Amino acid sequence: MSSDPIQEVYASITQPGQLVELMATLGQRFGAESSFLFSSHSDTSPEAILLGQNMDPSVVHDFAGYWCQEDIWADAARERGMMHRGVVVADQDLVSKERLHQSRFYNDFGGKAGMGSMLGSILFDGQEAGGDFPFTNLCWYRPAGREAFGKDDKKLLNTLLPHLQQGLRLQWQMQRTRLQDLAAGYAGVGPPLASLVLDWSGRIASCNARADALLAGSRALLRCKDGHLHALGQQSSPPLADALARCRQTGQAVRLLVREEGSGELFRASLNALPAETETWFGILAQPCCLLLIELPRDDMRDTLQLLGQLYGLTGAELEVLTGLVNGMAVEQVAQLKGRSIATVRTQVRSLLAKTGSERQSDLIRLVARLG
Repeated sequence: MSSDPIQEVYASITQPGQLVELMATLGQRFGAESSFLFSSHSDTSPEAILLGQNMDPSVVHDFAGYWCQEDIWADAARERGMMHRGVVVADQDLVSKERLHQSRFYNDFGGKAGMGSMLGSILFDGQEAGGDFPFTNLCWYRPAGREAFGKDDKKLLNTLLPHLQQGLRLQWQMQRTRLQDLAAGYAGVGPPLASLVLDWSGRIASCNARADALLAGSRALLRCKDGHLHALGQQSSPPLADALARCRQTGQAVRLLVREEGSGELFRASLNALPAETETWFGILAQPCCLLLIELPRDDMRDTLQLLGQLYGLTGAELEVLTGLVNGMAVEQVAQLKGRSIATVRTQVRSLLAKTGSERQSDLIRLVARLG
């Protein structure tokens, strides 16, 4: 467990399927033994999310199927007008222990499920601008006989709440990107991500293992000096300094395209503003900062393309064009990178389609994605 709970939140963002593990890690800080995340349906999220940590699957199923309608804590919060974004509450703020223990919810369900006391939060209330986020709440539980959640637990959750909200926003954003890529004929599995937390001057506060490898020189993508990131690759659009300034001014995500020094390969990236902190005991993350995400090629793709070239008898030039297309480049970008005419590259694309039996360029990309 990291010494910094905010860093734990953002470290989980770039690791698909790590949300339940994050719930458990934060639960250790709260002294909780289980947790539950629930989101409702919405126009943009037609599938509700139901995640139980250290809960039998039958508990999650039974809650979603019936017991959510008799949740005594949720009923009390609705009565008090507390079911809105940003609320943090402990069970005794809503219902006394005596009333809880007299309820059908506790005696027939909650007590057996280890819900003796509750620490809850409303991440989103379904009223976000644009309607992008459904109603979403996240709760931690202690079984009966344990001390109830207190002021310190609520204070920590209040501190973490904007980061949990931003983390889910980023996850949904990346999920939408993957779905858009799939619809466009690209790989359905999201690319590995290098992530770095930066302050607005570009100073690196923390990074994940993939970014650490980039900093060590595995690829010529990060140009650093004295712990500050001052440029991306040979060049980027927009330049890093402009992207930082725009992200800081608007608070909105900024998308970048990065050309790697040497190879000329193109990489997609995004810069995302992170919530500012008023507390100081979190160190560097107490300052306003941002998260840089760089999409990297899958490790096995280069070998896969070589094998595919042997299988279909592709020339070296055709394989270079295919590599560019798989990395998301347009025909014009491949031509510029390789110093060829657009007409030549288009001829090579037609040859690739003929040799692989593909009707369209999107079919060719799907073929490579399946192999990858």
